Amino acid sequence: MKKKKKPHPFLNDVRFGTFQDGLSVQMLHVGPYDDEPQSFKVMNGIIKNNNLEKTSLQHREMYLSDLVEQF
Repeated sequence: MKKKKKPHPFLNDVRFGTFQDGLSVQMLHVGPYDDEPQSFKVMNGIIKNNNLEKTSLQHREMYLSDLVEQF
């Protein structure tokens, strides 16, 4: 018997769009989500030490997983 998935309550709020990217600071955070503020602190230090400035608080996250961990 195939179960029907419940609709997600925010599905109708999803929007697709484009961003115009410029210079950015990126890093690979490895570890628990609780340690994520430290990664942001490191990136903010890079911004400051290179006389850069944030033009937005918007950020993107990409999630990678090790296939070996899934088996």
